[in-house]
Amino acid sequence: MMGLNVSDIEAAVKAHDLEQPAPALQATPALGLPIVEPELEAAQLEAPPVRRAPVPLDERPVFTAASSPFSSIARIVMGSGGLVLVALFSLPWRGASSWQLLDTLAGADFVRQLYFLLGGAVLVAAAVLPVPAGFRAVVGTLVASIPVVLGAEGLIEGWRGLVAALAIVGLPAALLCARPHLAMHAAARLLLLAAVAALALLYVLPTSSVVPITYVGQMLASGLLEHMIIGVFLGAPLVLAALSLLAGVGRDLASAAALLATLMLAWAPAALLFMVHDGTQLYVALALLWTSATAALCVAQLLMMAATRSRA
Repeated sequence: MMGLNVSDIEAAVKAHDLEQPAPALQATPALGLPIVEPELEAAQLEAPPVRRAPVPLDERPVFTAASSPFSSIARIVMGSGGLVLVALFSLPWRGASSWQLLDTLAGADFVRQLYFLLGGAVLVAAAVLPVPAGFRAVVGTLVASIPVVLGAEGLIEGWRGLVAALAIVGLPAALLCARPHLAMHAAARLLLLAAVAALALLYVLPTSSVVPITYVGQMLASGLLEHMIIGVFLGAPLVLAALSLLAGVGRDLASAAALLATLMLAWAPAALLFMVHDGTQLYVALALLWTSATAALCVAQLLMMAATRSRA
């Protein structure tokens, strides 16, 4: 033992270790690790990806109450519109204040003038107070629709004014429910069809022995620039209604539904400025713009809530 060299012993131990084969990996009960075969990993890597069949458009869900922007946007438009109405009531009307006019007005004119104050206050309160979204939408629809009906009847007498009010509010509201690659709810589609039909009736039914669509055609074919501009302006709602039908039912123009709704809401105030020559026409046009936008957004929110409950 005294004659053995330590370096010789270490060399012998290393040579012995190299001659012994390495033990195979085994699954130990303590760790529970299985043996993974290389062939299995290669098969998994070469497996084709799983492809799922596309979901039909009619079976895709519509907007839900949580994802819809109508609630917040309608609240902002309702509150700001109420402030605009109160501000218009405070401004002078033909050199007189609204309080002075109320002493001389009667009937529908009295209601219109008082609405600027009361209606504006109700819209501001409904937008600010923490009331349920459904209640706020109902209040906004009822209160904001009043000046639309009164303004439409002021421009178009009789039942035509009510039909025009339905088109002014119903068509943009239904368009706001149209989205690309999503099926429009049945209630929104029904409102869209009703608004388009109501608007078409205004053009085909005669008034004072004159068919409006014929009058529009005569203006366009007159060759005079001024008459052609009038014809284009008067025929614009019919063109917007046709495009809206494609956007809501056919989905071909669903991405432009918001633009069509905005143009439709802006046409009625522009008609007031274009047809009525009065010093306060700007006041009425601003009031009609804010109230019609509020009513359309609130109706769209109610339609969305109805769609959500029917799918629940």
